[in-house]
Amino acid sequence: MIKRFLKIPGLLLNGKRLVAAVRYQMAGKGVIGENRFHVEAGVKWLMRAQEEGGGGFSMRYCLYGGWDKPYIETTGYIIPTLIAAGRYLGNEAIAGRAELAAHWLLGMQKDSGAFCDTDTGREQVFDTGQVLTGLIEAFRTWGDEHFLEAAVKAGSWLIGVQEKDGSWQRYAYNNVRHTYYTKVAAALLQLAQVSGESRYHEAALKNVRWALDRQDDDGYFKNMEFRTGEDPFLHTIAYVIEGLLDSYAAAKDNTMLDAAMKTVAALGELNGKREMLLSSQYGEHWVPVNRERCISGLAQWAGIAMRAYHLTGDENMLTQAVKTIYYLKSKQYLRSDENLYGGLPGSVPLWGDYLGFCYPNWGVKFFIDALIAYDAYGIPQWKEQETWVSESFRFSDAVVGDDLGPNDLNYVKLIEKNIAAEKDITLLDVGCGKGKFVRYFAGSHPRWTVTGIDPSFSEGDRIRTGSAYSLPVPDRYADVVLLIEVLQHIGDLRRAMAELSRVTKEGGLLIIGDRDPFSLIGLLKPFMEIAGLWMYPWDSPFREQWRRAGQWKKILGGGWRVSFSKSFDDPNNRIPLSNRFYLLIARKERP
Repeated sequence: MIKRFLKIPGLLLNGKRLVAAVRYQMAGKGVIGENRFHVEAGVKWLMRAQEEGGGGFSMRYCLYGGWDKPYIETTGYIIPTLIAAGRYLGNEAIAGRAELAAHWLLGMQKDSGAFCDTDTGREQVFDTGQVLTGLIEAFRTWGDEHFLEAAVKAGSWLIGVQEKDGSWQRYAYNNVRHTYYTKVAAALLQLAQVSGESRYHEAALKNVRWALDRQDDDGYFKNMEFRTGEDPFLHTIAYVIEGLLDSYAAAKDNTMLDAAMKTVAALGELNGKREMLLSSQYGEHWVPVNRERCISGLAQWAGIAMRAYHLTGDENMLTQAVKTIYYLKSKQYLRSDENLYGGLPGSVPLWGDYLGFCYPNWGVKFFIDALIAYDAYGIPQWKEQETWVSESFRFSDAVVGDDLGPNDLNYVKLIEKNIAAEKDITLLDVGCGKGKFVRYFAGSHPRWTVTGIDPSFSEGDRIRTGSAYSLPVPDRYADVVLLIEVLQHIGDLRRAMAELSRVTKEGGLLIIGDRDPFSLIGLLKPFMEIAGLWMYPWDSPFREQWRRAGQWKKILGGGWRVSFSKSFDDPNNRIPLSNRFYLLIARKERP
């Protein structure tokens, strides 16, 4: 509490930037672009951090104190990231920055071989292990023996201070044993490969065995926390998994993979069934104790989920990576600001427990790593947004009804009034949910061929998997295309309208039912979102787009002619105009 109080003067002095940073975290405010765009922004921020760090990377930018001193530990593992980013972007200057950082680290090494904690100047096991990864990658990239010599010296120190049981306690953070030091073991395994010395391999296996003995049956590891008595952040939980997966990649020991995947399965169960995004901290038995967002941990989780998908082929893991990366893209600051542009906050909300009001360099590092891996899947932006919306509906199942309600019957009456019921009609219900309109029209109008399309719910040929972005039907398929409260969930309206036009016959009808922003609920909606009273939370990367009926004439353009439009109150309204909807019908013009 005292530490937070001491930040207030600095925050007040930086008030304009603070307001902009808080606002940027709110629903729909973040800029979301292609993967390359976000990688370039992240690299730009890291270069700025390096300029402030004099060769090493400044630990963080804080809204209450500006740029911090260079951080030895993360400078080490940022080196492989920048080398990879340079290749990805085709920019040799980026790799040059990594080489500069590697030479800077050579000057930071103690005679003992260790590297120190930035704040205390004390030799640290974890910091030394993370520098080791950078030195090894630098040696592999440039072949400079100085990097290998420094790595061997660091590895020898790590072996020398290791406890008999394989853990590290002397020179450990807060002088306690940590299972996330599997990241150090993974670095030693890499050193064994490049040096040819088996002693590093043996020391690494010893640590991994110690860590595996601390895994519970549900995948939770003891000793993942920074300090005794607190619950671990997602960041260090991810460290444990990364260390095991990296160790498995080097040693090919299936016990490492099995243990890692047990923890991944537990988190995957949480992320797939209980939490839209993983929480900041978890206690034993995976009880969420802090529902904020630890941003660096989420970036690591995205990378882990993709590795799990690669290993298992489980599509659910890829879905979790997609929605997490989509969220992270929206939190990377991309407004004009020389200190924030390209950075990621420690927490959402900005004042959260994990590095509140700060932008740490390692969050950007893990985000770039994840984006480069993610880019290989070729997932377009519209698919990211569709995944987010689909998952939001899945986690808000109550908003998708099974049966027609009083307001749905308002839509039905207006539709039937404007369509000749006696004709043979092919109707496509896009975003049909569980199919309540599909069932009604198919049952009430036997001459109609009714098919539903939905990204979240499917039911054989009656409800097919798809969305307004990608409809699984041929060109000029439907006489009527129906969208009831669907287009408010569409981000790329231009793409959706092109797809809807493709499947509609010439002279066919596009029927749009949606919420009217000219209502009391429309006025209160922004405040309800902030209060968490809406399907999309206050920090969602996407926000519902409520459009007035009159806007559609401009949106539809010359290819459509609006033939009907009517607004109406929800029959359940106790107050007139409190909750309003409209139905609009447009006919596709013949060329």
